[in-house]
Formats: sequence, C-alpha cells, structure tokens
Amino acid sequence: MGGIRRRAGRGRGWMVLAGLSLGTPAAGLPAQEPVTRERVDIQGQVLDGVTRQPLEGVRVTLVGLGIFLYTDSLGYFEIRDAPVGTYELRLTRRGYQSASGEFAILRSGSFTTTLDPQEGTGGTEPGRLVGRVSDTRSGTPLQGARVRIEEVRLDGLTNDEGRFVFARVPPGRHAVEFSNLGYATRVDTIDVVAGLTSDAQVAMAVDPVLLEPIEVVVERREVALESVGFYRRREYASGGDFIDRQTIEDQNPVEMVDIFRRINGVEFRLADPLNPSTRAIILRGGKRESPPCYPSVYLDGIMIHRAGDNPAMLNQLVVPDQIAGIEVYQGGASMPLEYGGTNASCGAVVVWTRS
Repeated sequence: MGGIRRRAGRGRGWMVLAGLSLGTPAAGLPAQEPVTRERVDIQGQVLDGVTRQPLEGVRVTLVGLGIFLYTDSLGYFEIRDAPVGTYELRLTRRGYQSASGEFAILRSGSFTTTLDPQEGTGGTEPGRLVGRVSDTRSGTPLQGARVRIEEVRLDGLTNDEGRFVFARVPPGRHAVEFSNLGYATRVDTIDVVAGLTSDAQVAMAVDPVLLEPIEVVVERREVALESVGFYRRREYASGGDFIDRQTIEDQNPVEMVDIFRRINGVEFRLADPLNPSTRAIILRGGKRESPPCYPSVYLDGIMIHRAGDNPAMLNQLVVPDQIAGIEVYQGGASMPLEYGGTNASCGAVVVWTRS
C-alpha cells in the first residue's frame, strides 16, 4: 500500500492521503521497512479536490526511482515492479496546486488522492494584454500613444519602446482604442483569455486606409519571467535560445539536461564516465575553444558557476518542475552585457525558477 502526505494549501497544514496515519505504520504492518527489497505493484487515482471528478494528464513523479508517468482519462496511473521503500511522490497538473511528500511503498495495493484547483481558475481569472505600438511605415515605436479599454475603465500610455501593459483584464472580447497625436485613431477588437497573455502588435498611420490588421499572439506567460525581462529579451535579442515553461512541460524532461536536447550546437559530455547522472553540456562557443570549455551558469540572475574547464552539474542544480524558463547564449557575440565577462566565449546558461 502507498501513502502520500503533502502541503495541501495555505494554512491547511500537512494532510495524509491514501488513508495512512502520518508518521506511523498502518495497522498490521511492521514498524520498519523489510530488509529485502521486495517489488510490488501500486495503482493510484487522482481526483479533482472540489468536483471529485477524475483528473487526466496529472504528471506523477516518483523521485529516487527515475519514474514519471501521467494519469489516464479516468485519473488512474500504475507503478509496476516498484521496490519497497520510502520515496518522494510529486503530482502536478496545470491549473491545480501541486502535491508532493513522503510516499511509503509497503505492499501491493491502490489508493485515491486529490489535487485542489488553483485560485482564480475556471475561466474567471484575469488575462493580461500587452503590446507594442509603432509607425506603420517606419516601424519606429511610438512613445506616449494612448491605449484605452473604455468598457472596463483601463487607460494607459506606451513607454519609450512603444510598449504597454494591462496586467489584469477580464477575459472576453474587448474593443481597444489606440490614439496618438498626428495619427488616425484606430479601434480594434482583441480577445483576452483567462490566465494567458495576449501580445498585440499595433501599427498606426496618418491615413487610416494604410492600417493593417492587428497581429495578436496569445500565450501562457510566467509572472516570474515577466518580472526579470525574459520575454523582452526574447523579443529583441539578436541571439540566444529561450525555453519557456510551456516548452518544458511539452518536453516532459526527466532531468534538467534533457531540456537542452532540442537546441542546436549543444553537446553532451559525462564528467564521470561511470556515472550517467553527471551529464554536462558544452555550447557552440565552448567547442571552438582549445581545450573546449563549459558555460557559465546563472540561477535567478546570480552566477553560481564560472565558465571554464570544470562542468556545472545541472542535474543537481534544480529539477525541471521548478524551472520557469531558461536562456541559452552560445558564445560571446550573442551574450547580453549582464552575462558576459571572463570566458564569455564559452557561453552562458541562465535559469529562472518559479519561486
């Protein structure tokens, strides 16, 4: 039988899931783990904590065994041939509070647990509307252009890059007015999606006949990445690879270094040939050096590993579930000033966490 305990939301403390008492063995079971590493089969089901309906697509990770899988359409998952012992079990799904905690596998059996929806989900969570206003002929950003959504009383001006931000917009279709001295006013309809960011590219002209339709890209954006300029660098940077949270979830990486597999120019090497967990990466710029050099690593803006002959053990740095986004700069030419310096030609990896 398996048991999991988790932090179940603000102020609610630790809860026991699967019917085991916290910190004590279930009745009839030995007080200590068996000496032999017996292998057993465990089946679980994950339900919505409010509706009690099965949850499909919950990621189930058993830390320590390298096992991860997803619940089926009925919320079920099965772990076969698992060694008896105590592990950490993590349950994650978009739109729900993550659950993690101690999971004791003592014998074959099954259990049911729940995930609670995050606050504000269900379609009522505000969306974000951001964008850039520019001259339709030259492409020059327009500073001081007025952007207004009259029905929800939102009003603002573009900055020196022509950008505007409305952080909390009710989801739905809105008429957005753009005006600037010397330009024809335009009113366009933009859809705002709950919990997502709508990024509008707006062109203004003296003659309204010249106006092109607004281009709107709707995507999920992490607040943690917005605040550190991740999306701004992605839009304006001349070099670098940007990996956002959605891309990481689509990849389903087991270890952190797996995230870099889709980036051209990345080479994987074992720091210890006898230990597969010591995989490290060398970037394009580092491969050109003699001898080849490993990149610098920044965690939440702070350098934690300097570029050079010694590799950074990325798998020991942070687990994929905790990563909001990653920036990869292959060499000095593509490097922003804040991540340059000594051995800039070796490249840099910038990791942003979700905290």
